[in-house]
Amino acid sequence: MEALFVLAATSQSADFTQRYQVVGELEIGKMIRKARQANAPTFQTLLSADRDLLDARLNEIEALKEELNPKRITVEQIAKEAGLQHLYLGPYSLLCATVHAHARDLERDHFADGEELQLTL
Repeated sequence: MEALFVLAATSQSADFTQRYQVVGELEIGKMIRKARQANAPTFQTLLSADRDLLDARLNEIEALKEELNPKRITVEQIAKEAGLQHLYLGPYSLLCATVHAHARDLERDHFADGEELQLTL
């Protein structure tokens, strides 16, 4: 449903489309920085091959951030922008509650026996 919200919002508003794109660029910048911090050989090989290209991309993203000071856009904000907040509050929320686990969801799969925690399968 998130894709539906984004598609509807971007098709209705050029301003929203630009904001969404800029926030996406910031997420790309975060991924590049995190990959650089990783010690995995695969990341290091990829990052060293394109270091100049990645540095240029990070500079562009940083310039966008300074110029526009974008804020993160929540799924609810996207749905509201698309005029689909009723779907966010109804079916989307219900599906999220079903799909995403919560601590209480684990209660049916374990029990305490004295001092030990037992898992039931």
